[in-house]
Amino acid sequence: MTLESNKSLVHQFAECINAKDLDGALSLLSPNFVEHAPAMGMPSGVEAARAWFTLLFVGFPDHHATTLDTIAEGDKVVVRMQSEGTHNGAFMGIPPTGRRA
Repeated sequence: MTLESNKSLVHQFAECINAKDLDGALSLLSPNFVEHAPAMGMPSGVEAARAWFTLLFVGFPDHHATTLDTIAEGDKVVVRMQSEGTHNGAFMGIPPTGRRA
């Protein structure tokens, strides 16, 4: 894959997440995907991403992420994003507050 195709893949993932298309987003992940910092009790691999985004979408149904910067070199892509939403559902055991985060 080229540098530009790697960047495009990362941007497609973000677009799927913003559209709440979890299956579409997860289809872009490698079967060997590794979540390096899963929350305690979360599964590993692609299922860790599924569990995380499911929690996020329940807790913050209007969640939206904006890409601020994309940096790519070799086979690595780093994205700096701003993520926001309204806490209208339970999130990691915290009852909804109705506040923006």
